[in-house]
Amino acid sequence: MKEEMDNIIVQNRNHIEIGSIEAESFKNQFQQIVTSVSQINQAMNNAFEAYEDQTQAIYNISNNIASLDTAMKSNLSLIDRNDLTSTKIENNLKELKAVVDEMCVIIRGEKIPNTSISHAS
Repeated sequence: MKEEMDNIIVQNRNHIEIGSIEAESFKNQFQQIVTSVSQINQAMNNAFEAYEDQTQAIYNISNNIASLDTAMKSNLSLIDRNDLTSTKIENNLKELKAVVDEMCVIIRGEKIPNTSISHAS
């Protein structure tokens, strides 16, 4: 009976040693898992910060494009007004040329087109 008890004690001691070794191994594996989770968490934080930076950059680009669009529309409006002004100036110059031509005709004593009046110089 003593021999059986010694065997049981030895077996229990072996089981305790094996359990202790397995517990240490589990502890090391758990620490590796915690380290991996921490690294994943850090990577996710970095990705989120990059996402926020990218979102801000896209927002800035969008605002710049809107400003360019506003400036372009303003420039197009100015071009349209300049074109209208140029057309008016051109029409005024044509009218002025017609008046000057008519005055030259009068001064030279030539017959004025579409009239029967002539003037001597």
